[in-house]
Amino acid sequence: MKSRCLRPSDKRYHDYGGRGIKIYEEWLNFIPFLNWAVTNGFQEGLTLERCNVNGNYEPKNCRWATNVEQANNKRNNKLLSYNDITMNMKQWSDLLDIPYPHIKDRVRRGQSIEFIIKKFGYQIKIEGKR
Repeated sequence: MKSRCLRPSDKRYHDYGGRGIKIYEEWLNFIPFLNWAVTNGFQEGLTLERCNVNGNYEPKNCRWATNVEQANNKRNNKLLSYNDITMNMKQWSDLLDIPYPHIKDRVRRGQSIEFIIKKFGYQIKIEGKR
């Protein structure tokens, strides 16, 4: 976090500090960050994630996440919406049990997630919705 936001020589600086992503001032010291981390779900194997990928590293915008959760929260994800449900292509792939390359190729050819669902008769079941 510190290197990506504060060191122009870091290979990822352009995606963080170079875009104006800042670090909560108290977190520049390890102990306040450690205290926040321990009281906010830190566990081995989790990484620090910014909920809003365009927001700063600060308590109200950070959480501990798995690698899969991190991958689902990237700026370059293609989001698709259908019936008030918005997810990225990988999430739709998992939900509908469609191979990811199938969705990716069809979207690349201009097909909407609605078209894909209806054409192939996929059923959506999310919290009672079908």
